[in-house]
Amino acid sequence: MGVPFEALLPYGIIMGMFGVTGAGLYVVKRFANEGKKARWNRDLWDRQMMQRDLRITGTMRGQSSNHQAPPGFDVSNPWKVWTKKTLENPVMIAEGSYSIQIEKRIF
Repeated sequence: MGVPFEALLPYGIIMGMFGVTGAGLYVVKRFANEGKKARWNRDLWDRQMMQRDLRITGTMRGQSSNHQAPPGFDVSNPWKVWTKKTLENPVMIAEGSYSIQIEKRIF
């Protein structure tokens, strides 16, 4: 006795949906990375360079071949540090893409 084709239709639908979601994920990743392959295994250096590229060109993946930085680049540092004085210790807060709070105690 053969397998009725009605039993194979759900498997075909499932496999088709795997293909649709895989293609959709590929398109979304390429769109998010401006048509380039997605970056992987990014370390701190890569993230810093991506932030620098964002400040220079306005996009995370864009690069510039200009030999001089654009005007205002010297003051566009994302790490704006300010000190908040308290009775016990001053607190330095770095505001940027990665917010970090650093406490420095005075003895």
